[in-house]
Amino acid sequence: MSTQTLTTTLMSLTLLAANSLAGVTWKVPQQVSTINGAVALAGNGDEILISKGVYDENVVITSKSDLTLRGAGRAVIAPASGLAIDASNCPGLVLKKLTIKTVAAFRSIQIVNGDDTRIQSCRVDADNGNNSPAIYLQSGTGHQVIGNRFEGNFYSAISLAASDSLISKNKVAGAYAVGIRVSGDGNAILDNRVTGASLGIALDDGSDQVLIAGNRVLRATGTGAIFADNTTATMIIDNKIVKPGGAGIFSDDPGGLVAGNVIKKPGGHGIRVRTNDTAIIGNRVDRSAEDGIHVYTGSGGQVHRNRVRRSGQNAFYINGQNLDVTGNLGAKSWLLDLLEGPQASGNVYLDNRFEKVSP
Repeated sequence: MSTQTLTTTLMSLTLLAANSLAGVTWKVPQQVSTINGAVALAGNGDEILISKGVYDENVVITSKSDLTLRGAGRAVIAPASGLAIDASNCPGLVLKKLTIKTVAAFRSIQIVNGDDTRIQSCRVDADNGNNSPAIYLQSGTGHQVIGNRFEGNFYSAISLAASDSLISKNKVAGAYAVGIRVSGDGNAILDNRVTGASLGIALDDGSDQVLIAGNRVLRATGTGAIFADNTTATMIIDNKIVKPGGAGIFSDDPGGLVAGNVIKKPGGHGIRVRTNDTAIIGNRVDRSAEDGIHVYTGSGGQVHRNRVRRSGQNAFYINGQNLDVTGNLGAKSWLLDLLEGPQASGNVYLDNRFEKVSP
């Protein structure tokens, strides 16, 4: 065999191997008439490219890895009833640029028992009724839910029960209970916009070391726009919360950090915290109906460099023990700028600017 022939053969084999690794693209409806038909034919690492159109299907995906479903044009999965996409044991599943419409469904998209799911740039229009999330991710790790838009009427837009996952840059309107609900450790909830839910962002009991940062929560109607109860070491940083019906931030979170948040016109307390070595640093609360910062019990922690103006009750209500309260500003409160509660003891106050304080 000549050197030229050998080189050509090796190049051909290399190209075939590369194509094999890249996977096959299945086109719906050009090659396969239905999405489920394409799923049945697809192997691990393949892509299903779904053209513009409305597909009345309950898409079921089982035990396939690194499969991608991607819309080309406005591809709408709109089953007459039931889930639009139900996937199990599918690590590396990607759903991208799809429109999902469901009516009276238990869930719109359900992903169980798989790691590294990515749901990106999708639109979910769901009328799912009681206790029904639009997207439900159960178990696993490394999931990403990025840049999606949610509208309609549903219990929650995103319900995640997993670890070390990312929920980022989603826009949520229409959740009547919880905009984004998360259970698990090491998750990050970043730069989302949630409008009108009862709880904008909520962590389930037992969640640990979750980062909630850069989100905008508008007009939440319930107990807290950001709600972290019976969690540990949650970091709630640089969020903007506008006109919540209850507290801006409700936190019962030992070892947590509440820092750099801006809360405007809350219907309850601006920040309500039970502190156990919690740090409340650099927040701004304007025109709260109740206390600006309300520490209702607990021991240890820091309350530093917060600014509270025009609160409807007290700027700072401190009912904890052994707190370092330093460099804060309270001004123009209806009652007092600093009021200690009956359980307060051992607190240290340094360099604060309070116009009216309790005797």
